Amino acid sequence: MKGLSRIFSCGVLIFFLAAAAKISPGADWRDLVRDGMGGSVLYDRGSVERQGIDLVNVKVRYRNVYRYSVKNYSYSVSWLKIDCGDKKVTSVRIEDFDLEGSLMSSVASPGDPWYPIFLDSLYGRLYERVCPGGYPLRSEK
Repeated sequence: MKGLSRIFSCGVLIFFLAAAAKISPGADWRDLVRDGMGGSVLYDRGSVERQGIDLVNVKVRYRNVYRYSVKNYSYSVSWLKIDCGDKKVTSVRIEDFDLEGSLMSSVASPGDPWYPIFLDSLYGRLYERVCPGGYPLRSEK
């Protein structure tokens, strides 16, 4: 009976490890910004997907940046689309997760407006990492 219990326990462990691997397959999180108070913004190099010449899709994770007052909030993941040629960014989807990594909310936003990307901004740093050729950016005035 002990052997059967161990086999069952190992099977459950393997199931949960496999499920965790499916949550973010190929994720390669890289720093964009850290605020010194536990907040960080990272992008997933494994999620960078080029569409044609100028469009790039990328996933960004914001941890403790917004300091939500929502109980058990841990981090948000945003799917962004960057137009490297026009130097603009828009959000396609955002998801919020709790301390256990469970989804709290999810909002698709395919109609969000495009915003300009400036040199000394969070999205300026992202742009420099994911846009081929590194088109020069203008400073925000």
